[in-house]
Amino acid sequence: MQGEEAFRAYNIRLFRACHQEKLEITNQLVLYELAKEVGLDAACFSADLRSKRARELVAQEHEEAVARYGLFGVPTIIFEEREAVFVKLEPGDWEGTDDEALFRDIAKMATRYPKLLELKKPDSEVLARKSAEKYAKRQA
Repeated sequence: MQGEEAFRAYNIRLFRACHQEKLEITNQLVLYELAKEVGLDAACFSADLRSKRARELVAQEHEEAVARYGLFGVPTIIFEEREAVFVKLEPGDWEGTDDEALFRDIAKMATRYPKLLELKKPDSEVLARKSAEKYAKRQA
């Protein structure tokens, strides 16, 4: 609601808060604090957070993404408006070291080889199980 640049800054901060810091991003106070951290207009953000229009917009975008791309989780990157790729990375201090190269390689694989449906490392199932267990504990 505050523009593309504000969205990008907030979106990145939100992912880090959830996936790296394990903050409870369903808590509106956490969302508000993150918005202030990235320089959003706090009063506007607070009003948008409470507005029916914002909730409807998020729901509509989610439904469109599911219908158009088969989206099932975040983060999903959509390349060339057709190839959707769910990306799960190991947390750590790698961020910022080769982000751009990683992004380009994922884009190349997704667009050049559209028949490629899934890549998994042997540890993927173990990590997925641990992630599901953590999520279940947070929900309890």
